[in-house]
Amino acid sequence: MAVIGFCILFLVLGIWRHQEAQSRIADSGPSLSELNDSNREVVLTGVISSEPVIGDKTLKLRVKTVLITVGRFPEYKYGDKLEIAGLLKTPAEDIDGFNYGNYLQKEGIYSIMDFPKIELLGRGFGNPVMNALFSFKNKFKEIARNFVSPPEVGILEALVFGDEGKISQEWKDKLNLTGTRHIVAVSGMNITIIASLILSFILSLGLWRRQAFYLTIFLLILFILMIGAPASAVRAGIMAAVLMLAQRFGRLRSAFQRSPRSFQDCFRRYV
Repeated sequence: MAVIGFCILFLVLGIWRHQEAQSRIADSGPSLSELNDSNREVVLTGVISSEPVIGDKTLKLRVKTVLITVGRFPEYKYGDKLEIAGLLKTPAEDIDGFNYGNYLQKEGIYSIMDFPKIELLGRGFGNPVMNALFSFKNKFKEIARNFVSPPEVGILEALVFGDEGKISQEWKDKLNLTGTRHIVAVSGMNITIIASLILSFILSLGLWRRQAFYLTIFLLILFILMIGAPASAVRAGIMAAVLMLAQRFGRLRSAFQRSPRSFQDCFRRYV
């Protein structure tokens, strides 16, 4: 019954999320997207609402419902307030068989702007919690690059944060050929390993298991927010939380272990 209950719960949450996304498209999408491909210069003022995606020569910035591509320098970061002047365009629907337009709409982006004129109006307009999380992540990367050389540092950043920006195309091709590209994407494996490391570290500090469990869940939520809360990480985080919840209540983890006769027996054995 518990499994059926979880299935119904996630089905309802999925339907709600879909309806909420459709409502967002209807309410906020057309306001700017109506100016797409009009060849009229549009001036926007807004705050970078997510962490910039860093490429070799470009940055991709999200401001409101617009994805903006700019040169690699000067650098901009989450929370910067910008004045942007350029031409709005409709995202290409098909790129090498991938429906890029639908993907961006799913993320709440309805227009793109390439290499506009930008004026920095100020910094620090983002959420303070997200600012702190992104600062921690960038500091971790900076320290890692001082001790780990390429290409290993790129693999490390991808394993921990799902960020493939420092992996060369040569290594991406090698991972594709060996069928191991999935290890550098945010997945259940990455999240479970990180959750286990966090839990082990907290227990090593001398906290009780109950305290360690709740603190690990809290830190896992912060970690998922820090990497941008992609759907794969959210799914993996839910599964990791369920796994730790099972451990918390003394349920067996291995499918090869003999099941106890009752939940009470299991609880007495492991708690």
